[in-house]
Amino acid sequence: MIGDFNCEKDGLSSLLLATIILSNLGISFSNYLNKIYRKYGWHLQYNSYYRGDNIKQVFEQVKARIKHIGYEHELVNANILTIKLPELTITLRASGTEPKLKFYSEQVFDYEEPDCVIKLRTRVQGILDELLQGLGLHLKAD
Repeated sequence: MIGDFNCEKDGLSSLLLATIILSNLGISFSNYLNKIYRKYGWHLQYNSYYRGDNIKQVFEQVKARIKHIGYEHELVNANILTIKLPELTITLRASGTEPKLKFYSEQVFDYEEPDCVIKLRTRVQGILDELLQGLGLHLKAD
């Protein structure tokens, strides 16, 4: 992993193959990708983690709090909780090996919508701040 990017050869091979196929059809890869984004939107992710002590206890508190806050949610198993909001999903997972509460989020934006990354991070942080307030967790620095 280099910076925020995971360099792996399968993705690069697939990109090259798709570019060759589209080129043979007289279509540029970027034009085709933009056509997909216009049709299906931007599917953006914001994933990170919080550090803290007693993560298992913290996660139990989170499960209790979410019922009072009223977010639609699903307890996937004892260590995974998914919050479902319009166009946004946030999954929280208590690490079994590290003092971390990990989160994975995804939201779909319209293709032309500006500042999508900032909007996603702001929305997710607002929800998690409300849910995790006072539990002694610290967000990983970006």
